[in-house]
Amino acid sequence: MNHFILINLFIFLFVIARNITQASREFTQQLFGQKIICWLFSSNYIVHVINDLPSNSELRLHCASQDYDLGYHTLSVGDDYNWSFCDILHVTVFVCHLWWDLNSKELAFEAFQAHVRANSCFESGECFWSARGDGIYSSGYRDSHDYKVTYFWDDMLPS
Repeated sequence: MNHFILINLFIFLFVIARNITQASREFTQQLFGQKIICWLFSSNYIVHVINDLPSNSELRLHCASQDYDLGYHTLSVGDDYNWSFCDILHVTVFVCHLWWDLNSKELAFEAFQAHVRANSCFESGECFWSARGDGIYSSGYRDSHDYKVTYFWDDMLPS
């Protein structure tokens, strides 16, 4: 009987702690501003998705994490859609779904994974994703020659 009570108490405390963490993060971000909280307690990241497709190609995208849905956006060639966030608990994952209407190509990929330290954005604090004709390239720096093809248009994350 005591074992059952301890397990339930642990589950209860875990759920309460998770809800308090989320509520306090939202409150402190509103009260003090995201930049101060990030500077004091965590890491701040900026993720960019850039349309580097051939001329006159539109790129449609939808990015979201477990906590934030960034909505749908349409980018013209050269446009840069970006967002910043704090990764307080080092568990953030943002998934982006891209559609290239001209060739009816689509791709879903993890644009940010806090648990993957090899990710190029950890060095600079920024992640750059460039949608090109053959796939999606990534780099930790915007004006860099070290963009590497990371995904091809035919790759898809499992649903």
